[in-house]
Amino acid sequence: MGTFYTPESCEVVRQSAVKLGMIAVSSFWKVTKERLSEVMNGCGPDSWTDSMRSLASWVYRNFPEEIGIHDWDFEHSDGMPKTLIIVNQRFWDNAKIKLDYLYPAEVYTWKLWQWKKVYNAPVRAWAWSKLRLAFVALKNGSEEAWKEAHERCKPKEECGEPQKGESV
Repeated sequence: MGTFYTPESCEVVRQSAVKLGMIAVSSFWKVTKERLSEVMNGCGPDSWTDSMRSLASWVYRNFPEEIGIHDWDFEHSDGMPKTLIIVNQRFWDNAKIKLDYLYPAEVYTWKLWQWKKVYNAPVRAWAWSKLRLAFVALKNGSEEAWKEAHERCKPKEECGEPQKGESV
């Protein structure tokens, strides 16, 4: 755990999430950057090897905010299937926020002394496909990791918070 982010990089990720208006549980916004770095461990479940997690984190390198929020949610798992649905939906909602920020449907650029509309469709479609694949994987394969995360959750009074999300 914590092998992918330093406390300083966690703070940069959190401030970016604030700027983008992403949704997370209240403790994500309040926790120290040192504690956050212990939790943010890159893309993929704890059962993956470091090399697998490194590869997945590289593929999704433009989306650390939603991955970090999702890691924090798993750290506070209550083990309940309905909460997992909420957590995974929050990942998807935050991913769409970042997708729109990175790859707007159309952009204007200065070319040949005039403003010209340029469509970002191919790059956006590629990024959307990667995110959709991640979301489908979460929906269909994260139940066991969610239950395991609940078993590890300490102290138990902190478990279960992911049901309530807010932006800052």
